Amino acid sequence: MIRSFFALELSPDALKVVETAQKHLAQFEGVYRPIGIEQLHLTLAFLGENDEETTTKLGDLAAGLEFPQLALRIQGWVPLPKPDVPRVLAVNIVDESGELVRFQRRLQDRVFQLAAHKETRPFVPHITFARLKKEVPASAKVVKKGLAGMPSLRSEVWTPREFLHLASDLSGDSARYEVLRRYPGTGEVPGAS
Repeated sequence: MIRSFFALELSPDALKVVETAQKHLAQFEGVYRPIGIEQLHLTLAFLGENDEETTTKLGDLAAGLEFPQLALRIQGWVPLPKPDVPRVLAVNIVDESGELVRFQRRLQDRVFQLAAHKETRPFVPHITFARLKKEVPASAKVVKKGLAGMPSLRSEVWTPREFLHLASDLSGDSARYEVLRRYPGTGEVPGAS
């Protein structure tokens, strides 16, 4: 079985912005576990665990989509699942082109029936950058102190040139990703004639 998903990579500037947030949290050692820089991505559609043939078919379905030119930017961060239960920290992704949500919906609609995982929650563009360690209660004072001083996060706009189909191998507290396929965009600005 292959656990896989479709995703976008971050720009070098966006990665630096995330590293700034992670360095801030490092002051509060033992509270949050940062996500490795090589593991940061914007998930478009999680597919769950599928056999090899189905995984290939899902990749072929995605190949039929036109990937538009996007204009993405990090703006702020959010504690998940709720502000008073900050188990996961993520950066907000703002889509200046307005195309990201529409593209994600087309992609999700295309693979929904075949994928083992059936996502029904609305798509909220974000990138997880840290997880609360299991032994630390979300209500701990050190958590509140660390989050209160979180720096303002904002990246320059970047334009992904492709989206990826990634396989995820979970081992221990981390995951390793392998690129199964790359899907380049057209390079055209949406709505341009």
